[in-house]
Amino acid sequence: MIPTPVGIYNMGNTCFISAVLHCLLNCRQLEKLFLSDLVHPYQSCEALCTNRRCLACQFDKVFLEYFGSSNGIDAIAALEEYELAASSLPYSCFQHQKDQVHTKKRDQNSCGHPIILSAFLSETWKQVGMKQLAGQHQHDAQEYFSSFINALHTSDVAYLNKVKQLKDMACRTQIRQATFDEKKEEDPVGASKVKDVFTGSLRSVLVCQQCNNKRTQVESFINLSLPIPREENQGQFTIESCLEHFTKSDLLSDVLYCPSCKKTTSSTQQHVFVALPEVLCLHLKRFDSAANKKVTDVVSFPARGLDMGKYLVHWRQTTSPTTSIDDKTPMVPYDLFATINHSGTLDKGHYIANVLKGDHWYSINDEFVDNANEVLPNGDAYMLFYSRRI
Repeated sequence: MIPTPVGIYNMGNTCFISAVLHCLLNCRQLEKLFLSDLVHPYQSCEALCTNRRCLACQFDKVFLEYFGSSNGIDAIAALEEYELAASSLPYSCFQHQKDQVHTKKRDQNSCGHPIILSAFLSETWKQVGMKQLAGQHQHDAQEYFSSFINALHTSDVAYLNKVKQLKDMACRTQIRQATFDEKKEEDPVGASKVKDVFTGSLRSVLVCQQCNNKRTQVESFINLSLPIPREENQGQFTIESCLEHFTKSDLLSDVLYCPSCKKTTSSTQQHVFVALPEVLCLHLKRFDSAANKKVTDVVSFPARGLDMGKYLVHWRQTTSPTTSIDDKTPMVPYDLFATINHSGTLDKGHYIANVLKGDHWYSINDEFVDNANEVLPNGDAYMLFYSRRI
């Protein structure tokens, strides 16, 4: 939908925000949700909700402004010309107007202008869980990504709750009862499709070394922080070796209480994937705060065909730390569509993004967008965004 990326102006040490947004705005799953499926039309939300602190509304506006700039149109102004009131079915009430935006004649002279995030930043810094990222200070892109997706989820759920409340009220009238009877199987309250795009599940398995008693716990994730196994690979690192290190069974240095043995014993721990997300975000742990330095080792990664099937629970879970991965696992391929690079040191650095549109890569440094023939592995690669192949 967005033909070519456009830049985002740096508002003072906000490169970590711009880099994350470039990756999200060029994610086809989010493009579909915001520009086609209208999961959170800001006009509808503003008409329905009394709470003006809605991060999802601001993100919808950023999507429209980004989309409009790349097409040479003022998408938000085009929508607001119609001055529509919100209906009781806000998911679809602005579809016609957004279709009109798609068909408006482009002004070729205005295509590709960088966008300004003043209102978006102001709203971001007011969100619970994001206030620590406020101001013109350097922050971590991975921390911002996690906090932003969670805050976006909270805002979207508040809107969904209001939509459900209005639908329930409408269902109480005989006139609309038949209409809403057909919609009983819709997504439950709290099921934000935005967060679902990035959400997967991990199983943590603890095994007692005396009685082999297993204790498991499943938890969700929206990104994976992968250590670079420097002690194992002697300078030759791949994203696959990082994943194998992350999912292998390790003997814990501390003893744990075993409810079966009823005493403290040695245990192994292993993390395996239960469910894989549509978009897999991998974070390389390059910041070593204990040593006060940045890990600059080159980690190679495939642009296409990262196979995640062998890390699923049925194939990866082992009973011994030395058990290897089964070669007969089904393939679950992922293709790279965006990366975030960090240049500089632990205390002072800069983030840039690389995004794939169609078959072409672009390197984006704040408001500057350059063509890139390919994305090459280097010591600055910090976050990798993979899309599950359809």
